[in-house]
Amino acid sequence: MIGQTHWLHRFRRRGPAVLAAVILALLAIIAIFGPAVYGTDPWSMVAAPFLEPLEESEYLLGTDALGRDVAAGLIYGARLSLLIGLAASCAAMMIGVLLGAVAGYYRGAADDFLMRCTETFQTIPSFIFLLVLVAIAGPSTVTIVIAIALVSWPPIARLTRAEFLSLREREYVQACILSGMGDMRIIFLQILPNAITPVVVMASILVANAILSEAALSFLGLGDPNQITWGTMIGVGRESLRTAPYLCVLPGIAIFITVLAINLLGDGINDVLNPRSSS
Repeated sequence: MIGQTHWLHRFRRRGPAVLAAVILALLAIIAIFGPAVYGTDPWSMVAAPFLEPLEESEYLLGTDALGRDVAAGLIYGARLSLLIGLAASCAAMMIGVLLGAVAGYYRGAADDFLMRCTETFQTIPSFIFLLVLVAIAGPSTVTIVIAIALVSWPPIARLTRAEFLSLREREYVQACILSGMGDMRIIFLQILPNAITPVVVMASILVANAILSEAALSFLGLGDPNQITWGTMIGVGRESLRTAPYLCVLPGIAIFITVLAINLLGDGINDVLNPRSSS
């Protein structure tokens, strides 16, 4: 409890990280409850096309080329954009942590094989690989999450492996091995809890990259056609960029704020959990 209180105190002293946490909490509330509270269907044509923001009080953020409410699109888009970012990051972490843990703990042939596979994935340009995967499997929310996870796990695997290589030689691990404790118990109950801190920090980077990747796919027309995201809104609005720039600017600002907040929160968590950072 004392350690948790100390971490909380250190975190509260980092203004940007606290502000980022508040922003992300508000975004989460909007994503969860916004569609039910706002009520307007983002696909419905509710007014005249190209109403500019603040032109009508009922549609504060205006309408798009088909007369759809831009505010409704931003609210519904927040849910899917954040969901894809979190789901893809969790999947990438599961793959990377598992492979990195096995490579770092067993070393030898297992380490060589898994690291060569990791290096093979890293030699392929990640976004090109992502485009190919989604184009082959077909654009849908599930395939986008899987594709982003498949191009995102190598850094997690390498980081986890490095932590396991260091921690495996510690006295408490050697004591567990000599006492006959099983490998799985040692990996998941002894080493992983002590190796997870840098992985959690990197997870914030993965979430931000996943949101940007999904936005880029949707912008290029490879997003889920049955769902609306911030990237989809930018892709649709680019055809009217000169006459109605707000159609791209508003979802672009939403992506910018979200990604910036995630990165600031990740930096704050790193400062708090890293014992070498300033108090």
